[in-house]
Amino acid sequence: MPDISEVTTSKARNDHTHWRCMHETDGNECNTRLQMTQEHCTECGSSREEGSYAETHDGYQLGTLESFDPDGKAIWHYTFIKNGCS
Repeated sequence: MPDISEVTTSKARNDHTHWRCMHETDGNECNTRLQMTQEHCTECGSSREEGSYAETHDGYQLGTLESFDPDGKAIWHYTFIKNGCS
């Protein structure tokens, strides 16, 4: 059984290259995948918000955007599987 741990940090992981917009409009999630260099969704126009997914270049979900610090920096919550998989 893999050993799972979690960490919450403002420092993005090196393999955290994309985020998925989960902004909800009319009961539907946007679900657009974007590079970390983009702070606003190209599909719905919303900015990165709590609940957005942290993803690798190939779409593996690493965690979620938990909150923002007082300076507006994103605080990410990552889940680690300590068997070499993530």
